[in-house]
Amino acid sequence: MNVLITSPPLAKGGGVSNYLNVVHKYLSVKHDFFEVGSREQEEGFGQRVVNVFRARSSFQSLISVSEKKYDLVHLNPSFAYGAMPRDGLILNCAKRRGLPVLVFFHGWNSSFAGLVDKYFRKLFVSVYGRADGIVVLASEFRTQLQSWGINSPIYLETTPVDDTLIEGYNQKARRFPVERGSAPQILFLARVEKEKGILECIQATEMLAAAYPGIKLVVAGDGSFLGSAQCYVEERGLGGNVNFLGFVRGDEKTKVFAESDIYLFPTTHGEGMPTSLLEAMAMGLPVVTRSVGGVKDFFKDGEHGFLTEGTEPRELASKVGDLLASESRWQMISQINHDFALSRFLASKVAQRLEGLYLKTVERGRGLES
Repeated sequence: MNVLITSPPLAKGGGVSNYLNVVHKYLSVKHDFFEVGSREQEEGFGQRVVNVFRARSSFQSLISVSEKKYDLVHLNPSFAYGAMPRDGLILNCAKRRGLPVLVFFHGWNSSFAGLVDKYFRKLFVSVYGRADGIVVLASEFRTQLQSWGINSPIYLETTPVDDTLIEGYNQKARRFPVERGSAPQILFLARVEKEKGILECIQATEMLAAAYPGIKLVVAGDGSFLGSAQCYVEERGLGGNVNFLGFVRGDEKTKVFAESDIYLFPTTHGEGMPTSLLEAMAMGLPVVTRSVGGVKDFFKDGEHGFLTEGTEPRELASKVGDLLASESRWQMISQINHDFALSRFLASKVAQRLEGLYLKTVERGRGLES
């Protein structure tokens, strides 16, 4: 099998790029990348329109003149305003050439979904309903697509945890903070955006400091709200309890996971399947988060950590306190999360499942289903 995979610039960063950068290392099928989108961080509306038609033209030329024969086209649009028209045109080109198409919707922009639901349902189905298979990150996204009239097979998948993250990690060496004789360390590892809940994490840490004077909140990431968060910490005199690391990767990321005790992520953002949450589970961290996107499809309250309804700092502090109050519960959740993540979220396993979807999609696209 030879697969053509559309991708944003892989060095640009972002959810789709991160997914493809990790998973493609473990694919055994032949595959090429076809780059779509701009390398610029910001572009005007006019340039976006130009890029949409330029991508279609380049794709059409590639599959028309390439010496390679592709068996499948794998599209990777974010379910958002910019990507959907462009990938819809590419999908149409592929189907006109008789190529099976698998569409993987990364994330889910609820405002765009509302626009489709209200004004463009028929247009959306006439375009994306031609896909031979669709992948989403949450069952609620699948339900929405089916309610619009999509009849193609819709598969649930997950974002991946790079196998290299846990190389050398020893779950048996993880110790409860009181047992190892040090103050607890809470981790927030994500883009530092207001809707990701960073301010509430800081406020919850301030409340917890009364019971755990040496408690640390480690903030690993950058983003548009980083400066505001740092100013808030300075104004509240919390420099001894909050540590900003900036963006981390590789060994530094593994180290901060290994040194932390609880992962706190009270996001209200339109998440698909937050990779950092899955990484935290793989590294044996109990989690306090909200039931967003694909998280609600697997996360069991009390078994993987705790879910919160809102983002009230007092509730977050209470949930973290409950985890720190019981060594046996903390250890049980730590082991459950590690085992669960290794069985489900590792990139090598995600790649195997993706190859299975490739085969199903080709069979359906070629009319070879049994």
